[in-house]
Amino acid sequence: MSLKKRRVKYLKTKNLIKFTTEYNVEITVFKNGKILIRGTNDREEIKRIISEFGL
Repeated sequence: MSLKKRRVKYLKTKNLIKFTTEYNVEITVFKNGKILIRGTNDREEIKRIISEFGL
């Protein structure tokens, strides 16, 4: 499901997409495929977020 359909506010530039989940975790996906996740260090939560958003 797309971010727009989930009604998630996001910033999209030619080099990245940046959005914040409902749990206040900030996710940045760069054009080269790297993902930056800020706001949590919990590995289980990170795995859940990655699978939820299909990253």
